[in-house]
Amino acid sequence: MRTLAALGIWIAIAIAPAISLAQDAGARSAAESRSASFQAVEGAEREEISGGALLLGAYGAILVLMIGYVGWIALLQERTKRDLARLRTTIDKHASKGG
Repeated sequence: MRTLAALGIWIAIAIAPAISLAQDAGARSAAESRSASFQAVEGAEREEISGGALLLGAYGAILVLMIGYVGWIALLQERTKRDLARLRTTIDKHASKGG
């Protein structure tokens, strides 16, 4: 059983470079076909959206998400505060009845 596993590993190691070379040959032919149809363009390519606007948009989105998260945490804290106050009054009522 071990010899069969070792043989399988050696075959996989031997085949791996062949698979890699086969993939590279296809990439070379595709690259060569693209280079044959190259046409030069004049002028620089212009961006439609400036980087500054994207940066401000990203910071704005993060700020809105953080404010929403802090608001959500405050809401949860307020609910917990009300529940704790309700539980304290319930415990005090039961303690005064039993005491």
